[in-house]
Amino acid sequence: MRSFLAFAFAASMSAQTYVHPVRVQILTNAHDSIGRGAGHGNVFDLNLGERGFDYVFTGCRPFEPSVGDERYSARWKSTQRLALVSEPIGSAESHECTLRTTLRDFVYVEKNGKLSTAPIGGAHAK
Repeated sequence: MRSFLAFAFAASMSAQTYVHPVRVQILTNAHDSIGRGAGHGNVFDLNLGERGFDYVFTGCRPFEPSVGDERYSARWKSTQRLALVSEPIGSAESHECTLRTTLRDFVYVEKNGKLSTAPIGGAHAK
């Protein structure tokens, strides 16, 4: 039974990775009560590598900044639109939110409790 569960889990993870192959770290997220917001994060993409990005969204359920090494699953809808998948706490349902993005030539890092930037591919001081 355990091997079946392990196989089922691995299969579902593979399908999720295939459909949403991009990983996103949300560092800041400000939103209002009607589903509009903006923030900063880092995108991890096999084609782009690691890049910082700024984003805005409308009509989405609120989602929280990433904790530690946590990443959201995502996929590119176009060159400036990223579909982020989130699962609200206490819910098994996932929701997709389209972020309008601007990619940056650096990555965002948290340094001494504040948001800062670092060169792409450089050592990320935390």
